[in-house]
Amino acid sequence: MTSPFPKDGPAVYFGFHDVHGFKDYVGYVILSAPDQFDWNADPGEEMDLDRAFVGLRYGFDVAAKEKGESRALEECRKLVEEALEDYRKGREREGVHRLQQMDALLLQI
Repeated sequence: MTSPFPKDGPAVYFGFHDVHGFKDYVGYVILSAPDQFDWNADPGEEMDLDRAFVGLRYGFDVAAKEKGESRALEECRKLVEEALEDYRKGREREGVHRLQQMDALLLQI
C-alpha cells in the first residue's frame, strides 16, 4: 500500500464526509473484514484490511469534528485498534466482535 488513501482524498475514497456516512462505512467493514472487500478502484488503490482501518480512524476524526470528542468515541478508537490486532493475529471472531461493540457505541455519538 503506497498511501493510506488514494489521490482523491479520504472523503471521496471512503465515501463519507459525515457521521451518518461513517456509520454506513462501519457496517461495510464489519461485513468485509478481513479479506472480502469488494471495492472498485484503480490499481494500487484497492481496499484491504489496513486501508479499511485507516478509513475507520478517519471516521473518528469526522465524528469528533462534527459531534465533539466523547468517552464513547475514545472507547471506539480503542476497540478499533484491538480489532485490527485481532484480525492480524487470525482471531477473526474476536475482531468482528470488537467492531460490533464499536458500532453499538457509535449510537451514542
